Amino acid sequence: EEFPFILLSGERRSYNANQIYRDPAWRKVDAEGALRIHPEDAEALNVAMGDQIKCISQHGEIQVTVDFDEGMRKGVVSLPHGYGMRFQGGEPIGPQLNMLISGEHCDPLSKTPYHKYVPIRLEKC
Repeated sequence: EEFPFILLSGERRSYNANQIYRDPAWRKVDAEGALRIHPEDAEALNVAMGDQIKCISQHGEIQVTVDFDEGMRKGVVSLPHGYGMRFQGGEPIGPQLNMLISGEHCDPLSKTPYHKYVPIRLEKC
């Protein structure tokens, strides 16, 4: 199967909008916006906690840090939204989710991207 995982993206409750959209130094936990994955899925990919992996969709790819989460369903991974922006001209920190999604993969009325169901594959860097 070309894209065996489903990526869900959304907020991480440990932050509020100010911590996501402003100074990245305020992020005391999960500063890089790690990919959460069930440990058994990670083991099957031969990746360890903290490893860098490629998250690849039909439309693009990004590199992310692995974080184990036994609460994740097998075959499903999660990334936070609101990361990957430049702060005061610096380099982006964290995943740039829009690199994985087509402008056509959206709600037909609101044009909101379908960030909650993105078929992907993961590859070790």
